[in-house]
Amino acid sequence: AEYSLEQIERLVNEWLTDVASRQHFRSNTKITVSIDYHQQPYYGDRTLDWVTGMKRKKGTYFAITFLIISITTGTKRCPVAVRLMTTSLLKHKAYLIGQMLADLRLWLPITRVMADRGFCDDDVIQVLKAYGLEYIIAATRRDSIKQAAQEIKDCVTALARQAGVDV
Repeated sequence: AEYSLEQIERLVNEWLTDVASRQHFRSNTKITVSIDYHQQPYYGDRTLDWVTGMKRKKGTYFAITFLIISITTGTKRCPVAVRLMTTSLLKHKAYLIGQMLADLRLWLPITRVMADRGFCDDDVIQVLKAYGLEYIIAATRRDSIKQAAQEIKDCVTALARQAGVDV
């Protein structure tokens, strides 16, 4: 039987939910999930909707991109939701993250979210705040952030010297 991409995505998510929902957590366990992209380099027809751009990888600038939410415990990750991203869906990642988190929170007591700098957008942060989730998102590397960090360091050093403390 042939399946559409949407049908395959639904089947994969049902399987992930089934596997992960069998895990037993203590009632006071704080569940941390991580949100990330997985990009598989792609060398074929670049005009297909599900072919996205990516940072330079050896031999191609194109990829098949998946948005993945995983339960994160220490060094282990257990995927619980996946979404095939298209070029148009990448523009609506905050909405998709909210939708995926809403579905997951029906059976998974998520309290914290970790994400890399690709999710350091105001709209993503607003979605996480709307759900009342704690979050850690890596900041985008920019000169203004480095400058702010240096100003804080300089201020602390100056205040310490005024107080007679050697730093």
